[in-house]
Amino acid sequence: MSNFISNPIFTLFLLPLIGTIFLAGITSLDSRSTSGAKLLSAATGVGTAWVCAFVLGIPDFPPAFNISSMPYIILAGLLTGALLDQILPEFGDRRRIPESALDLVFAALVIWWVHGGIDLWAFLIFIVWGSISVRARQLAKDPRLPATMMVIAAIGLAVVAWIGDSLVNRDLAFGVASAGLGISTWLWLKRHLSLGFGFFWGGFAALMLIAIRILETNKLMVVPILLLVFIFFADSVVSRASIRPVFLQQFPASVLVCALSILPIILAAAAALVAASLLVI
Repeated sequence: MSNFISNPIFTLFLLPLIGTIFLAGITSLDSRSTSGAKLLSAATGVGTAWVCAFVLGIPDFPPAFNISSMPYIILAGLLTGALLDQILPEFGDRRRIPESALDLVFAALVIWWVHGGIDLWAFLIFIVWGSISVRARQLAKDPRLPATMMVIAAIGLAVVAWIGDSLVNRDLAFGVASAGLGISTWLWLKRHLSLGFGFFWGGFAALMLIAIRILETNKLMVVPILLLVFIFFADSVVSRASIRPVFLQQFPASVLVCALSILPIILAAAAALVAASLLVI
């Protein structure tokens, strides 16, 4: 029994998946209100926080100004995001304006914290993070889309990390994908639910931090990681019904996004192989 519990399949896949589904189910009991519907997405952050704590351990407190503080960053993003999900609905429709702005502020603070300063490299990371964050917010009208993209992007990062022999980051990415799959399950069952800051600042932010961790091991991995960014724009092709065969138009957009995202993952894997070989040289 102890061998099963310590097995990575249980700790990095089954536990985050089942735990996220269970927590999302509990929070969805209050899904009739706007804040209650968004609070469900905080379950993703809880699952991600568990994965970070299990894989990386609990770092020293107070947290250092580097990427080793990732578990604390995820926990802080989760708690702050859940609080904002309760407060912002009080402002009515005006809440849509600060959501993207607050996402950018959060991204800037996190990058400054883990990078230890502001330079060109930090600015480029902010541009990529900000672009993906704004894009994901735009797609949140159908919450299944950003949740599905999170799962696929996490799998892509796991593949890139695995090729680069960064096994810790591989485990992190697979765990985040599992937590994302858990929240996606509920979003398919209850389509009126929505994604809040708990998702974007908890689970979604973990993708960016894993990417930063991979880049710290090999800067050449920037190319495969940038290729994975196209996953978040796959819906642009899906939305053009005129270029799709008739039989494909019956499938949900999230299913088609999964199919289209195979290409960026394949290209990213090929680029990662090249980057890994150059590092050896």
